[in-house]
Amino acid sequence: MAPRSRILMHRDAEATMRTRCGGCLAELQRLLGDDAMAGTELPPVDERLDGNRTLAVIGRDLQLLDLGQAAAPGSVALHDPVSGVLLAGGVVMVRQVVETRDSDPAEWQRALERLSALAPRLVVPDHGSVGTVADLAASGRYLAALEARVGQLVRDGVSLADASAQGRLPAFASWSRYEPVHGHNVHHTYLRLERSLFTR
Repeated sequence: MAPRSRILMHRDAEATMRTRCGGCLAELQRLLGDDAMAGTELPPVDERLDGNRTLAVIGRDLQLLDLGQAAAPGSVALHDPVSGVLLAGGVVMVRQVVETRDSDPAEWQRALERLSALAPRLVVPDHGSVGTVADLAASGRYLAALEARVGQLVRDGVSLADASAQGRLPAFASWSRYEPVHGHNVHHTYLRLERSLFTR
């Protein structure tokens, strides 16, 4: 058997995985069958991370950046100052609409500003195309536009049922995943902003 790679994970990301992913695996097993899913299981975590730190790997020191609940609980990024490569995880996608269900929008914007300040040469998301520092700013513009548009709908008394249709952002309609994801983002943002009205 080939040796297994060590898995390092933020403790908040692990908690989310343990809470949710068992159900996902069960559903996949139901859909695909036992043979297709044989041997598939949640990975064991070898080391739990919390806070910023330096990782000495590949012959150099890499900066592990704890980004809190930016895109989701336990968001992290990995920066190599020597090559200027930033492994940004789910915090940014290149001309793709990000999912905001588990995010903290204010913390996400701070994370994008923090990553931009590193002036990375290349930005590598968890999937999709490789980008540049400009794509960090573009993701921030989408998040800001989403927050502003849905906030206005809530203030105007638009119902949740009508918010998806009225919450469109034409400036980002050409981005990948706009149609399947943006409506969900409007929905979750609406519910979060509506809840905030009752907790002031």
